[in-house]
Amino acid sequence: MLCLDNINTTFFIFSDVVPHLLYYSHLPAMLLSFLFGFFIYFKSNRSLLGKILFFLSISFSLWVLLNLIIWTNSSSSLIIFLWSLTGFLYAFICVIALYFAYVYIDKRDIDFKKKIIFALLLLPTIILIPTNFNLERFDLSNCEAMEGTYFTNYYYGLGFIVFVWIIALTIARYRHVEYENRKQILLLTVGLGFFLVSFFISGYLASYFGNFELEQYGLFGMIFFMGVLGYMIVRFEAFHIKILGTQALVVTLFILIAAQFAFIQNSTNRVLNLIALVLITGFGYILIRSVKREVAQREA
Repeated sequence: MLCLDNINTTFFIFSDVVPHLLYYSHLPAMLLSFLFGFFIYFKSNRSLLGKILFFLSISFSLWVLLNLIIWTNSSSSLIIFLWSLTGFLYAFICVIALYFAYVYIDKRDIDFKKKIIFALLLLPTIILIPTNFNLERFDLSNCEAMEGTYFTNYYYGLGFIVFVWIIALTIARYRHVEYENRKQILLLTVGLGFFLVSFFISGYLASYFGNFELEQYGLFGMIFFMGVLGYMIVRFEAFHIKILGTQALVVTLFILIAAQFAFIQNSTNRVLNLIALVLITGFGYILIRSVKREVAQREA
């Protein structure tokens, strides 16, 4: 069954009947998260920390993709199926973020007891997926699923608890680490905390007021978090990865320019943006090679 406002969609995610900010908020956040997680996973030699960040990136990217499909399609059966999974994914993102904070700060895996606690926190969101506690009904006139209050409050409440938990963890560990590591812990807490708070607040307000356009603004928190991690890699060689500031700058510029294709509608502007992308790729490659050569000469 189709919603009353039938939408023409291409490749499940492209439509002209969407909020103006939708693609600019969703595509850059999804692609940056996925690519960054993929990069860390392999460059860290598949370390535990790299695996956790990869799962965090994958789950966030999947949530964004499902949300994007929900926005751009009018099939009620497709929308309600995908919508039923978003609550679990939200809870999983929060728990895996807490797991990541523990491993990064403590430099070791958590004990089995904490893993059981984390699993128990996720269990209700799994069990209640196919029930009316998750989604009560579907509103064809607005093309929206009606969310269950208790289920929604649970996973948003879990997001708030995880945020407070990470703050408490930071305070508890801060005094017992070396000065250089304190900076990393603070940066991690700021980046991860900002992502969780923006993701939590925008989602909660969207559900509370029934204005799901508000969810878009929470996705920029992930871009900020990835930026913080990128700075930590350059400044502190986080994840035991060596990368030049020049490389990080060129990659950032490439992503920002490429992201503009998501909302450019004029064909002339698309061509100009493509030219800019090709130029930044070429000059960036030359710049990185010259900087690497200079660094190698200094270290020789």
